[in-house]
Amino acid sequence: MEVDILSYIPEALQLRILCCLDAKQAVQTSMLSRTWVSLWTKTPVLNFKCSSFNNLDAFNTFVNKVLCRRDHLAKLDTVKFLGLIRSTQTLKSVFDFAFSHGVKQLEVSIHNFAGSNAWPSLKVLQSWCHWIMCPFLGSGSTSFKNLTVLHLTHAIIRDVEPYSGFPILESLKLLYCNLSTNGNINKTLRVYSLRLSHLTISWCTSINCCKLETPRLRFLIGVPRV
Repeated sequence: MEVDILSYIPEALQLRILCCLDAKQAVQTSMLSRTWVSLWTKTPVLNFKCSSFNNLDAFNTFVNKVLCRRDHLAKLDTVKFLGLIRSTQTLKSVFDFAFSHGVKQLEVSIHNFAGSNAWPSLKVLQSWCHWIMCPFLGSGSTSFKNLTVLHLTHAIIRDVEPYSGFPILESLKLLYCNLSTNGNINKTLRVYSLRLSHLTISWCTSINCCKLETPRLRFLIGVPRV
């Protein structure tokens, strides 16, 4: 008689294994055992990778099916969305689903941004993007009021004081970002944050100068001129 060894693995460990897989691989584990049939619907990490699919239409269809079939009562900590998109609606569906379920960390690699809704639960945002606008930045922003970590790569920043909308921001990293100030030659980035402790600004050639008001700053890396 065959013994289903996988069924004896504690569910906490099973979910931890799924967290190491991308979403397509996680769904495929449903074929391993009876206890794994719907386990993927409970994983606390959703990792969508466009590279796992032959074309973008198949990727978008898969993403929407996963969101529809996921256990809505399951805890969701992290969402990763890595790759191109055919429709901004797909990205919006992912974002809305993530934040409606209280996601704490979001890692995104995209070529455009779908919008700027208010997502107060988010703690960590890491975005690797190809010259996207950042509509959620700015002194009047309340989109991410509980954000503590913000990493942006290849982003276009229009507001010269873009981080006042993050009152408890602790870590800020800007890589290859562009400060666009409507033709103003004096491109000075102002960073006003009472709780910021880590700041990295690297390869941001459009930033001529930085003015900092960060009393708790402990680590400063790569700022061209301060």
